[in-house]
Amino acid sequence: MRIYIVSSRNDHAFCRFDVTHDDAKCTHQQPHGIPDMKQIAPRALPALSQLLPVLGDPTPAEVAAYLDVSERTVYHWRAQDRAPRAALLALFWESSYGLSALDAELFNTAMVFKRLSESQGLEMANLQARITRLERIGDFGCANDTQRKGPHSAAPWVSGAF
Repeated sequence: MRIYIVSSRNDHAFCRFDVTHDDAKCTHQQPHGIPDMKQIAPRALPALSQLLPVLGDPTPAEVAAYLDVSERTVYHWRAQDRAPRAALLALFWESSYGLSALDAELFNTAMVFKRLSESQGLEMANLQARITRLERIGDFGCANDTQRKGPHSAAPWVSGAF
């Protein structure tokens, strides 16, 4: 059984699980469901003129206070419609774009864990069925059983025989 989890944001958020018999392997290097920094941060960011209306058209003073820069800097960024990537990322995560990206990431992570849990549940049911079948076949005893039941009970233990 193969489970594919793909994020709609970028091609890095791709995780494939190959679940065969007793093994589950993920082609991604991070622990299952835990995205690395490259997956979460968007490669392409909206322009400043696209982000500000989504945030409710904050004043330059509000943006400056949020980003801990001067108002003059924000006016400069708005005039050029460019800002440093760090500032755009901070505004991106506050916007509906960033919240949507986080929601998709959380959904994908939840689906990974759900499918992994289902897979482990199926494996547990399979192992329980095997144990039940072996118990029905017969009582074979145990190597360290003190009661000496099973096919080897006829051979008494003699201390110091060897």
